Amino acid sequence: MTADDTNPGVAAATAKPKLLQLVRDAIRRKHYSPRTEDSYVHWIKRFVYFHGKRHPAELGEPAVTAFPNHLARDRIVAASTQNQALSALLFLYREALARPLDWLDGLDRAKRPARTPTVLTRADDMGAEPTSFFTAILSGMAWECGQFPFKVFALRPHIVISNAPRTTAVC
Repeated sequence: MTADDTNPGVAAATAKPKLLQLVRDAIRRKHYSPRTEDSYVHWIKRFVYFHGKRHPAELGEPAVTAFPNHLARDRIVAASTQNQALSALLFLYREALARPLDWLDGLDRAKRPARTPTVLTRADDMGAEPTSFFTAILSGMAWECGQFPFKVFALRPHIVISNAPRTTAVC
C-alpha cells in the first residue's frame, strides 16, 4: 500500500483533471468572461454528446467538422451560432487539449442572410404629413435628438408628458 492510497487528498491532487475542468481552467487563465466560459462549456458538452460521449482527444478532424456541419444542415442554426460552436471546439483543441487542429476541410458554413441597408430621408421617416401640430412638433424634436420620429410614437409613448403646462419630450 502506497502513501497515495492511504491519503485521498494526495490521490485527488495527482489525478488527471476532467475535460470540462481543463476547459474552465484554460478560459480563466486567458481571462475570458464568465458568459464565454458558460457558452464554450455548453458547446463542448453538446459536441461530446453528439459523438456518443467519446473523449475529444480520441476524435480527429473529421469528427470536429461533422458537428458544425450537423448544426448547419440538420439543426439549421444561424451562422453566428455555428461560428460560436466552432470557436468553442477550436479553443478546446488548441488551449485545453494542446492539440491544435489543421485547417478543417469540408466544413459547411451556415449562410448569413443578405441585408440591404435602409436609408430614409426625413420625409420618408416622418411619413406623408403630420396629422396635427403636436405630431409635427414631436417629430421635429425626435429628429433633432437623433431619434427617428416613428420610434417616438411606436416605441416610446411614455416620454410625452401631456398634463404639464408645456408638452415636453425627453431625448
